[in-house]
Amino acid sequence: MDTKDPEKQNTARLSNSESNRITRECIQTALAILLESKDLEHITISELVKKAGVSRTAFYRNYNTKQDIIDEIVELTSFYLSELVYEATLSNDSYPLFLTLFDYIRNNEAVFMMLLKNSFYEKIAQLFEEDYPLTKSEARYIWIGYYGMLRDIQLSWCNHGMKESNEEMARICSNITSFMLDNQQRLDENFSAGAKAVVQKRLQDK
Repeated sequence: MDTKDPEKQNTARLSNSESNRITRECIQTALAILLESKDLEHITISELVKKAGVSRTAFYRNYNTKQDIIDEIVELTSFYLSELVYEATLSNDSYPLFLTLFDYIRNNEAVFMMLLKNSFYEKIAQLFEEDYPLTKSEARYIWIGYYGMLRDIQLSWCNHGMKESNEEMARICSNITSFMLDNQQRLDENFSAGAKAVVQKRLQDK
């Protein structure tokens, strides 16, 4: 008969899971910091684990390659930021959501720049189009241009030292979004209803 306490076994499993989560966060943060001064190919596993304060064994328990770390960061952060962009795009008042986005960028500049280098906005645009294809090509290209505009605005803001306040940048992007939505709804009557349904479903799935 198994005399092991099931509650203690569950606690141990949770502890291992929590330990791995903390290890991954340390590695991700260390990589983002190192990427501020050098390219990925010039970062060694040895300096990465040293920066993260973990062992090589811990690294290989969670990842196979450095690219795996980036892929995970892109996936996790893209989901969080895509929710903000989705909701901002379809909100009657997108300013608060863009303010949250610029707060995030300012507080996580290294991670955000890494996301941009790994086609973050292209991934969001692709996901949005997969959810519901726009019925008219002109509307689709306006949508692609909108995402490109957001990306370039945020990239320029980062590259120029984030001199403008988060509030000013949120206002700019909110005004652009309002203009874009007016054109999209005019060009594609299915846009508004379809987009709102997508956002509602995503929020329910959280």
